[in-house]
Amino acid sequence: MGTSVIYGEDWFKVRTHLPTEIEDMAVESGALVRRRQIRSAEMLLRILLSYVCGKNSLEKTVAAASRKGWAKMSANALHLRLRSSEGFIEKVLLGLLSRSARISSCTKKRIRIVDATFLSAPGASTSDFTLHMQYDPSTGCPVGLELADGHSGESFRLHKFSPGDLVLGDRAYGKCRGIDSVLQQGADVLVRLYVPNIRLVDADNVTVRPEFLASQVPEEGCAEFELSMPVAPEQSKSRWKTSEAVRTHRVRVIATRIAKDEIMWLLTNLKAEDLSAQDALAMYRERWQIELFFKRLKSILDLDELPTRDPTSARPWILLKVIAAILALRLSEGDFFPCAAEQEEESQPVEEHERRTLHAQGVPDRADPRRENTPKRLPPAQSPSAQATLFVEDGLARVPA
Repeated sequence: MGTSVIYGEDWFKVRTHLPTEIEDMAVESGALVRRRQIRSAEMLLRILLSYVCGKNSLEKTVAAASRKGWAKMSANALHLRLRSSEGFIEKVLLGLLSRSARISSCTKKRIRIVDATFLSAPGASTSDFTLHMQYDPSTGCPVGLELADGHSGESFRLHKFSPGDLVLGDRAYGKCRGIDSVLQQGADVLVRLYVPNIRLVDADNVTVRPEFLASQVPEEGCAEFELSMPVAPEQSKSRWKTSEAVRTHRVRVIATRIAKDEIMWLLTNLKAEDLSAQDALAMYRERWQIELFFKRLKSILDLDELPTRDPTSARPWILLKVIAAILALRLSEGDFFPCAAEQEEESQPVEEHERRTLHAQGVPDRADPRRENTPKRLPPAQSPSAQATLFVEDGLARVPA
């Protein structure tokens, strides 16, 4: 991908990735009850993205929108539009997330990496927001997202899964009720454990001690244990009896030494013939891809630089950042809709639409000064590994694929 996407003539490529019912989304969510200067939901999203991705103030954003002929509005009006568009932005994001995933050749399942990152507003001593995410390593894009307050803990119970999903999580997700939630939804799980935090029993329903398991892990290679995981009833005390379990799941624990005195414990419900120990260890290493995605969001798109602590303004701002990242990754793939070539002629940029309107009104064509600062077209990306770049007027945002 190359030239100015938000302000320039390649906006039609972005349009091919937006939900087709974007107008209905804006009306139903109340974002376009009073349209005034903003004529369409697409224009509203375009202006909001220019504000979020351009690192500009509200004043500079509305000034740029006025020069482009998009809309004449005040900075306060744009701020109010941002505050009232959270529902619309959520619907657009959900439309982008609903994309068919690729199947892992190792397990013939859809890989879902689950993790969360914490965001703080200026002057805050604690986290203000928690961004919970499901990530598909085969596409490099998130497939599920939940934005909660800063006190929200990490748990599988906050997410929805489908049969055929294989869910990966780090030690923060290695909790009995969270694992049970995944299995109850028909999905499979591969999660790292802190063994003392979870109760495991053997075939005789006797609790297995962590030190007993650790003593059987070799210095090289890995060890496997066929065990059961009883699920404690809700509101149970710390010292509950195994006989009180509401459910019991057959699980497999895989252990390997990663340092002299440290053991990595993995738990999965898949049998050895479906996922070998070596494949499980290799697959868990993919979990770091979501950490890299969070790092890109914060270091490249400045997601960690929240402009305000006000949730009504910060929440849509955060979601718009994620939309920008997804669009950048989609454009870098060169994977457009089959009808993109047909839509190109119909999806003319706003500037071209206005030129034709003026021509129809008898106004002679003249050089448009708004195009003078448009960056030159760059060669398109040759592979999904190339960088996807969202150029804007006074800045740019890069999201490596």
